Amino acid sequence: MGSHSASVEFDFAYGRLSKDEVRLVKVRKNPNRQEKIEVRLITTEWPPPMAYEALSYVWGDPAIQSTILISEGDAALRPCSALDRLSYAGRDRVLWVDALCIDQNNVEEKVVQVANMGRIFQGVHSVCV
Repeated sequence: MGSHSASVEFDFAYGRLSKDEVRLVKVRKNPNRQEKIEVRLITTEWPPPMAYEALSYVWGDPAIQSTILISEGDAALRPCSALDRLSYAGRDRVLWVDALCIDQNNVEEKVVQVANMGRIFQGVHSVCV
C-alpha cells in the first residue's frame, strides 16, 4: 500500500461489520460532473453476491480534497480523482475502496479487514489503477 495514508473525514457512523462481512461502495454515475460524487455503502456477507472492482486510496495529488455524498452522510476524502473519473464513466460501479470500506477509526475492524485484503483483491472483477 505504500507509505501514504488516507485522509478521510466523516460525519456519519459506520455500522458494525462481522468477521464474515465486507463493505462495498456503489458509486453513482455522474455524467454531468456534479459538485459531489454520490456513493452508497453496502454491507454484505463474504463472498459478495455482485461483481466489484478494487481501488486503493493512493489516488493522486494529496493536496486536493473533495467531498463525496454518501447515503449515510458526507465524507471529505483526499484525494479522490479516481472516484471522480470512475463516476464519470457512464455507469454505476461497485467498488471496494479501502479508505471508505474500512472504518479507519475502528482498530478492531481495521485488523480484521486488512487481514482479509488478500481475498478481497482475489475476488475482484478488476483493479482500478
